[in-house]
Amino acid sequence: MDIAFKIANSIRSRSLQRRLFKLQLEENDSQHCDLLLHTNVRWLSRGKFLERFQCLLHEIIEFLKSRGDNYNCLTNNTWLQNLAFLTDITAHLNTLNVELQGKDGTIIELLSSINGFKSKLILLKSQLNESNLNNFPNLKDIFEKQKCTVAVEIYCSEVEKVYNEFERRFKDIQKLEPIITFMSFPFSETNSIENISTQISNLFDMDSTKFESEIIKIKSDIFLKARVYETNFWNLLSEEKYPGLRNVALQLHTYFGSTYSCETSFSHMKMIKTEFRSTHSDDHLEQQWRLCLRLAVSNYSPDFDQLVNDMQCHTSSMARSTK
Repeated sequence: MDIAFKIANSIRSRSLQRRLFKLQLEENDSQHCDLLLHTNVRWLSRGKFLERFQCLLHEIIEFLKSRGDNYNCLTNNTWLQNLAFLTDITAHLNTLNVELQGKDGTIIELLSSINGFKSKLILLKSQLNESNLNNFPNLKDIFEKQKCTVAVEIYCSEVEKVYNEFERRFKDIQKLEPIITFMSFPFSETNSIENISTQISNLFDMDSTKFESEIIKIKSDIFLKARVYETNFWNLLSEEKYPGLRNVALQLHTYFGSTYSCETSFSHMKMIKTEFRSTHSDDHLEQQWRLCLRLAVSNYSPDFDQLVNDMQCHTSSMARSTK
């Protein structure tokens, strides 16, 4: 990727080179009108950058030749295959990244997306072993054009590394999976009452005997069975009858994806400290940042009508004299 970044920056960072390249794209009726720049701050930009670079590869080679630059890697089959594979696997990661973003994502949705992607990685590895490149469109395009052998063993190894990295990074969340499965549908007959109660008590430091009793009760509750698919299902449980399960459900719903909050906070921070406040130091703005960021990312919406009604109106002395 470093070579691709270097080439793209040599074109994008110089105004003359960028204008000439855009002119070439217009003359060739290219689908895209410019290259993209990559930034390490946002992961999604990496996938989009590689996708655009791969799409404009032919035009990039022509442009580099016209200005006398020689990058042998751009004609090297192995390097081109590696670039195509990296573009494809990054596109799959970007798809997952988009799923994990967004507001109000619960741990159930996050875990489902992670498990789904891990299953997808297993499928990708299996397809690569069979030289099936349907899920690797850029690599497939290189293979069909060059009629060359694809190093499937190397790419299978890379996919396996990604899978192992997901296993390592999300091993703590995987401990919650049996509990999340039960809390998503507590009436399943496959859920062992003893196992679930033990796992819940170990994770949340509660008495397993009480959980066994509550699980038996909820599995026999006809009223709750009829309302299991309602969004406020766990609010329907009596606090006196199911104190433990209500507490677990509440704690699980406090786990949420922080990507959206981090991204919005970063965007608002950039807006707060603009170029017009460049003379202010970080220490001076620290207090403002805290207040402004809290207001910007908070879901709280004041009841302005109620605030107005609660305010006491003060008429001016001139207005009182005219009455």
